[in-house]
Amino acid sequence: KSRKMQMSFIICHDIFDTLDMTKLLFQSIVKKYPGCLVLIFNYPGQAGTTFPLLHKSSNKLSTSPTLNNDFIAKCLNELLLHVHHSGEFHLGSHPFYLIGMGNGFAISLSFIDLYGNLTIYEKSLRGLVSVNGYASMDPQLSAIYHSSLSMFQSLPPDRPDLSMSWFTR
Repeated sequence: KSRKMQMSFIICHDIFDTLDMTKLLFQSIVKKYPGCLVLIFNYPGQAGTTFPLLHKSSNKLSTSPTLNNDFIAKCLNELLLHVHHSGEFHLGSHPFYLIGMGNGFAISLSFIDLYGNLTIYEKSLRGLVSVNGYASMDPQLSAIYHSSLSMFQSLPPDRPDLSMSWFTR
């Protein structure tokens, strides 16, 4: 018997996860339920993306935009509008749950706050799911981010892969 699932998922993964790691979690769902769509994307600066931009004339980093939850929510909105208009993920025929994993939950909250009242999302966004998410930082999580930032700043700019391998240990 064929199981047809009409619901789809848009995933905001945790800050130290990537598209490739997160997609492994959803492969069995997509196989089991034909018609289910899952959209996972890398954040600016992760594999296959560029951020921050280098000024071509001086080879120095640009000072804008600031990479924060609101900026990533803006990128998500632009991505969703793109895949909707291109027909790859038509939001009108694929209602979705927004799943925030870890820091992805805070990004999801920013997305809903900034764009949730747009007609396209009012008709298609069915709910928000938190997987180990948080909306604010406690002292322990703050210490992890501060120590990570110090370590990331010490890495050579031509080796962005080192930061991912460091935190996955």
